[in-house]
Amino acid sequence: MSNKDFAFKAQKRLQKLCAFGTSKYQIKNKAKALAKEDGSNNWLPVYNNLIRGKIFSYSTFKTYTKNATRFFKWAAQTHPEIKNINGCKRCIQEYLNRNCPSAWTAATTLAALGKVYGQPSTELAKVPKRRRADITRSRTEPKNPAFSETKNKELVHFCLNTGLRRSELEKLCGRDLEFDGTEYHLRIKGKGGKVRLVPVCDKAVINRMKNTEPEQRVWGKIPSHAPVHRYRALYAANLYRELAREVQKIPKKERYICRGDLAGRVFDKKAMATVSKNLGHTRLSVISGHYLYDFN
Repeated sequence: MSNKDFAFKAQKRLQKLCAFGTSKYQIKNKAKALAKEDGSNNWLPVYNNLIRGKIFSYSTFKTYTKNATRFFKWAAQTHPEIKNINGCKRCIQEYLNRNCPSAWTAATTLAALGKVYGQPSTELAKVPKRRRADITRSRTEPKNPAFSETKNKELVHFCLNTGLRRSELEKLCGRDLEFDGTEYHLRIKGKGGKVRLVPVCDKAVINRMKNTEPEQRVWGKIPSHAPVHRYRALYAANLYRELAREVQKIPKKERYICRGDLAGRVFDKKAMATVSKNLGHTRLSVISGHYLYDFN
């Protein structure tokens, strides 16, 4: 069987799992109701069972398809003796060891293959433990010369003053600027379809939005080499610095104490909560580990 046949079959399997437009929030409520009927407050196992084997996001489907296709093409070329898609299972670990130097890439690839084969990814292969300190993209790595901050200074300024994700920047339209009588906001539809209001007070950002037609994209396609996450982190650090109280002067219950490789760092929970909300996150651990990692 050719690599095209392997990849085609994998894509067909992934397509059958798509549940675009399905509300995970409603599924969560259903899981809570079912757990309550059984006299339990532990709804998480019920929820996990309801969402198992489904793909709710088109971007996730694209990512899984890309990674699965890459694997099956490699398997067919490297192991021509394999005659069917199930036979490729035995070389998953070999592929991950050879072609996925990053623990995150390996985990994503394995998750995709778990969906293709309809079984827990942990049964297919093992991946290295993911550690926050090992992340280099848009963080410790040097600036990419392919992206000029001088030529794209307006975009950089916009990123530093809004903290939007790459996908959010690309979808942003003129109509997304709102004024509530006191301040301007950007109405952002982020991950999982969640809507949030991001306050903006920078004149250049407001003018860029006002000068864009309601249905027109403000930026459109963002250069692939633009370190958007780095700008989000700088936005988070600046906003936190502006809002944070001196940790030694606030009650202990309002302090966030880091663990792991960030052990010893202490943050103001209240300020972190505002930063988290503006960035479209819900967990403070994400803010401390992935945005305030270089804060001082």
